[in-house]
Amino acid sequence: GLGGVGGVGGLGGVGGLASTTTKSGGGATFENSTSRRRLLESLLYAAPLLGVIVPRRAEAIGIESIYEALPSLYSSPSPVTVPRRTFGDTAFAVALLRSGYETVDDLDFFPMDTWQKEFWLKRRSEYEAYTIQNEPLKVQQGDLSSPLYFDFIAAMQFWTVDKSLRDPKQRFREFCGEECGESQYRMVTRDGRYSDDARLPQYFADKFGQRVYDKLRELGTPLSIESAGGDPTSIATIVEDFFVREGFALKSEVTETEQGITIKTTGAATLWALQYLTSRKSRALPLYDTAVIQHLLKTKLGLSSTVTLVDLSDVSVTTQIQISRE
Repeated sequence: GLGGVGGVGGLGGVGGLASTTTKSGGGATFENSTSRRRLLESLLYAAPLLGVIVPRRAEAIGIESIYEALPSLYSSPSPVTVPRRTFGDTAFAVALLRSGYETVDDLDFFPMDTWQKEFWLKRRSEYEAYTIQNEPLKVQQGDLSSPLYFDFIAAMQFWTVDKSLRDPKQRFREFCGEECGESQYRMVTRDGRYSDDARLPQYFADKFGQRVYDKLRELGTPLSIESAGGDPTSIATIVEDFFVREGFALKSEVTETEQGITIKTTGAATLWALQYLTSRKSRALPLYDTAVIQHLLKTKLGLSSTVTLVDLSDVSVTTQIQISRE
């Protein structure tokens, strides 16, 4: 069913890649273990049939700027017309999707059991319309190596991310099952470093880039940027070439500009997701490649950057990374 992704469980624990780490969030410290995530994933199958609540809106610092260069926003997404490649390794696709889920979990601003339920409900409500829209192509449910299915899951995941960013919590109760004893719930308090709700989209973006990069390293495919010699454009080219080799896109063109770097990616596995999310002005987007580039620019070269969508269609996406020294 839609609760299972790629035959390897819910999106919270895709591919069995969860690891055991200790989380400290303000007044709450607890073990973020594989069993905890699997427990949360199991809620996908037992989610009650609740209506989706429209989230309250709040001002978010800087989030509008990513859309300001787009000539227009989609009222609804169009089917992707360009043929796309299958992912060379499903583990790569799984790592990308896990990064979004784990970033929400890391920031402790929303109960993950509730988040999983809303993700499941959203996927269920949109899936049939998506399959009809893409006919005569057949969506292979659960096949994350297929860009057609990956695109859908990425859209639904980031819709849920956006929804939670619009209704963040400072302190909340989260289901944890037998791990927490008789109560089966724990209280979680957000880390004070991330307490500013207006800056949450930026906190998410920063951590998301780091998380994607770390997940790729866990797969044994670290990005070797030594040959870039400290040049931002060369770093971007190395990252884009890597994503193309892995089957994420057909091709990617990196151009150096006065403002920084422009990247045009053709046949990306997230073209439909980006249309879907930009039509809703989502506060988070599955721009996996640019997120990694931004992370490397910051950690390796000490450069801060912002991303703007320049163009988006059912064939390609163009982004501009504006670079400035901190």
